[in-house]
Amino acid sequence: MPTKQKLTEPSQSLALNKDRCNFTTLDGRRCRMHRAARHKTLCLSHSLQEQQLLNTETVAAELIGPVEEYQTAISVNRALGCLFNLVAQKRISRQDGALLAFIGQLMLHSVGSTVKEEFIRMAGERRPAEWDANVRKAVEILTNDFSRRPVAPPQEAADHP
Repeated sequence: MPTKQKLTEPSQSLALNKDRCNFTTLDGRRCRMHRAARHKTLCLSHSLQEQQLLNTETVAAELIGPVEEYQTAISVNRALGCLFNLVAQKRISRQDGALLAFIGQLMLHSVGSTVKEEFIRMAGERRPAEWDANVRKAVEILTNDFSRRPVAPPQEAADHP
């Protein structure tokens, strides 16, 4: 049975430790991989994990942006667009991106219910007189705007001899 070769000189041990990754697990074991050339203390795998953790706050701020409540389809679509970009840039993993996209889809489906609830709530409250006047004015402007647009005649197919 082969035996492990013992290092007799401390300089050999120090040289091996200097080239090894310094990542230590919770139970005290040390990573056996060689240190990455672009990182001072970690192997490639652990340096990528460290970089991802450091970028988490930046990615979250970019994904969420100034939106605090997702009660409109516009705010949810903006977040989904940012999510698409982050997944395409590989700043978010595919699994996390898929989960967030699914949650975004659920949020989009609930936006209509939120709007209906808000209108029901507002209908029960006393609104200022200006509110009704402004709504009537907006509807009038929209209907007048559509009625003024010229309707293009349907194009007829050219007769072939």
